[in-house]
Amino acid sequence: DDVYISNSSQLGPDIRQFTLLDGKPPFLLLRGAQRSMTFLFKPVSEGRTTARFGLTDTVSKKQYVITLTGEGISNRAINDPTSFRGIAAPTALIPRAGRFTVGTVNGLGWIAGYSPTDNLMILTGGALPIPFNNQVSTAYSIGAKYNVSISDKLTAAAGYQYAKSIYDKDATSQRESDIGMHIPYGILTYGDEDSRVSLGAGYVLKHHITIDQPEGFTANAAVLTFSGDYRIGDSWKLCGETYIFQELGVVPLIATARYMGASYALDFGLAFVGIETITGKAPSFPLLPVVAAFWRF
Repeated sequence: DDVYISNSSQLGPDIRQFTLLDGKPPFLLLRGAQRSMTFLFKPVSEGRTTARFGLTDTVSKKQYVITLTGEGISNRAINDPTSFRGIAAPTALIPRAGRFTVGTVNGLGWIAGYSPTDNLMILTGGALPIPFNNQVSTAYSIGAKYNVSISDKLTAAAGYQYAKSIYDKDATSQRESDIGMHIPYGILTYGDEDSRVSLGAGYVLKHHITIDQPEGFTANAAVLTFSGDYRIGDSWKLCGETYIFQELGVVPLIATARYMGASYALDFGLAFVGIETITGKAPSFPLLPVVAAFWRF
């Protein structure tokens, strides 16, 4: 007899990973005729699974059942979803177009980014102006970086950030410190998901205004950054980073272990700040905790 299929329904047990794409009801199937239906299996978990689709005949009220099976096999080694950064410093890599990212290092400052294209990333960040002990410090920045792929493993990027830093005490009518900075920079990143190194160089054009010098003065400085990571497990990496900044006073050496999920990465480690420069002095206890968390949407 002819069969008129009016609708379909997912009967389970798996109703998440299978979808009817083509050949959907309603349709009339004449006796002896054939009809193709296309189903999509899009696994979201590992392992073998079964789904059933029910097709209802309006005339006879019968239900015909199609049984489907599939097996999800995932790539166990998770790609780093936050490869656009070392630990805090940027790399030459950029998330795909339409991606939004946000993160923090030690909770002191926040970083956010958006990729309008595959090769352009807009970056912003700063520290919240939270009053403490009758004083307040805050900072913010905005800029962008653009990259080009030189080879399968080598990527170059150029960027610019404008940054502002303010320190103000309630006891005075003027701000103690107001710093504006223009920061052009370039980065080279070499490697893949198993190991990667990045070398960056920039120049900070800084104008500093204080109570004692309201007219302001320049304090320009060059900066070099080096970062890298090495995979030690399906979801784990070891990461390292250092900076050479003329006015920082110390050369920090930072090492973390990174745990990666599909859309986030968490770093836990230490920073050694006992290497002094000519203009600086290291703290009496040179080890500082480093905790970083970044998400990609």
